Amino acid sequence: MALERTREFELTFSDYSKVQAFLGLDGSQGGARQSGNPYQQSPRKIRLVGHDGGARLNVRRWLPPLLWAGVILFGTSLPAEAVPVQTSKIDKVLHFSIYTVFSYLLTRQFSYSMTRWKAAALAVVFAVVFGALDEWHQSFIPGRSTEFADWRADSMGALVGAIACVAFTRRRPSPTTITG
Repeated sequence: MALERTREFELTFSDYSKVQAFLGLDGSQGGARQSGNPYQQSPRKIRLVGHDGGARLNVRRWLPPLLWAGVILFGTSLPAEAVPVQTSKIDKVLHFSIYTVFSYLLTRQFSYSMTRWKAAALAVVFAVVFGALDEWHQSFIPGRSTEFADWRADSMGALVGAIACVAFTRRRPSPTTITG
């Protein structure tokens, strides 16, 4: 299966008429610049980016959330005697913190292909389902049990992580930008 590469290129124009010619506009269509307005600036640089429509999986960007999911599964697959006793006092804080990071990483990854709020919603749903399946998975581990309170802490952490990612990350520019 051949994967296409993302193509990026920049075109710089020194004259507005060259921009019009490149875009296929001709001066008679009303798209011509009004020369009488001294405040209207013509675009000096156009950046056009061609994408392959998501056909290529960027593994490097997916590594952080996938590795974090592996850390979660490794930690919850340990039998009860392998888990330090000191963690029982801060169990819910650990669940909350681990799923906050997981949801933050998922939201950051999903936001490459959709709006930040849609990415946050998808990340929360994914993390909540992952947490429920992880709690169910713990019922098969010797000495471990499924707890609704753990899943609730996972879900709250997922919500906080997604909102934090939306709040603390900058909006990405659109793929086609015109700068002056």
